[in-house]
Amino acid sequence: MTNLTRAQQHLWYREQLAGPTRTSHVSVLLRLHGELDEAALCRAIGDVTARHDVLRSRYPAVGGHPYRDVLAPGEVPAVTLVDCAEHELVAVLDRAGRRPFDLTAAAPVRVILYRLDKPAPGAVRRSGASPVGRWALLLVAHRIVWDGAGLAALVGELGAAYTARRHGTAPVWPTTAAPDRWDAALRAPSLHPAGVRPAVVRGVGGLRRDEPAGLPAGLRLPYDRARPPVASNRCGSVPLRLCPVARARLAGLVRAGRATPATIGHTALAALLTRLGVGTDIPIGAVPERSSTRPFAVPAATMLLRVDTSGNPSFHDLLTRVRATELAARAQRQEPLRAGRPPVQVMVMTAEPPVRMSLPGLEVRAQRLDPEVTDCDLAVVLAPEGVGTGPTGRLRYATDVFDRTTAASLADHLVRLLDAMAAEPDVGLGAVEVGRDDARRAPIGGTPPGSRLYMLPTGR
Repeated sequence: MTNLTRAQQHLWYREQLAGPTRTSHVSVLLRLHGELDEAALCRAIGDVTARHDVLRSRYPAVGGHPYRDVLAPGEVPAVTLVDCAEHELVAVLDRAGRRPFDLTAAAPVRVILYRLDKPAPGAVRRSGASPVGRWALLLVAHRIVWDGAGLAALVGELGAAYTARRHGTAPVWPTTAAPDRWDAALRAPSLHPAGVRPAVVRGVGGLRRDEPAGLPAGLRLPYDRARPPVASNRCGSVPLRLCPVARARLAGLVRAGRATPATIGHTALAALLTRLGVGTDIPIGAVPERSSTRPFAVPAATMLLRVDTSGNPSFHDLLTRVRATELAARAQRQEPLRAGRPPVQVMVMTAEPPVRMSLPGLEVRAQRLDPEVTDCDLAVVLAPEGVGTGPTGRLRYATDVFDRTTAASLADHLVRLLDAMAAEPDVGLGAVEVGRDDARRAPIGGTPPGSRLYMLPTGR
């Protein structure tokens, strides 16, 4: 029995208090086309499960304190094989992704292989492989196990194990690098009686920065309606499309090492909210940069970056502030925010690109599934191709509090702001034109009981 990180404890307690939600699930779909050896694939999945004990962990509690209990490889449920028509797949995947886990009873991982083409009567198999066909392999995991980072590494390991099993041998894994600080803490022997140590070493649980005094009680965003008593967590999204010139200029900043796409996203979102009159102290949630070579690293807590937009900074100045804040938050590795603080309302994140690879007789395409749920109000989701060609992506919004028209207006203002700041990076934020004068004077949307927000006049 081993320890939980702060991020894992937060997920565990939230689920016990509020019940399971789809926002706590990560779903990955592997599309397979060719000649699949189903038995070899099932054995390969067992190999990966045996290699990563986090996939064999359940999370019971003693005295109200959760701990991680690692199961033996034989105690983990086998792959479920299901026949499914292509036109039914979307609905079937959604149902499988929504089905809740019992964290205390079993490992919160679900693997289902959907056979999309039924083999024809009398079809000939070669070397144990099925005739040419199509399959969909779904992996659903609770975020207490995996936050979805390292998709390419996961597919690579599964491919190596499948290739070995096709040849009748067990996979030979490379020597594992020395465990990092998180892994060392998780694998440390328990000092608590009965083998459970509820407390976590300070700093191990997440990558959030310390809370400076005076954290805003809540951002007064341009909501269309009051928040419902029980959140549905449903969301919609609208595209963010920058002009090619602006994308090229911003991509130059990334190539020069002055910023990451996420830094640009944080800067633009903070600038937009300031121009909307939200304030100059903007807390923005951020997902820490993760290694793409480790498929099942310890889930990371969301960082909370407080962006200071006071003093009418230029785009370059604000970008420098944001980058310094990001680096400080990553270096501190402090414990997560204390209970009772307001939840993250706005976030910036980068989507992982789809992964393509070839296996013996098989083409594989893997991607994260977007569950169309969210646990924040607004999120800028940057497309992976933005890393080399400038940021692009979509604005995700909670349908509980925003209409699509309001979200589209916000997305339009965000794009205009980025275009203008890329064209004139040394001009103060207050002098940047975002849209037509009437668009700035008109309310973008209502707020929950309180006030209505307007774009600030140019030059304010």
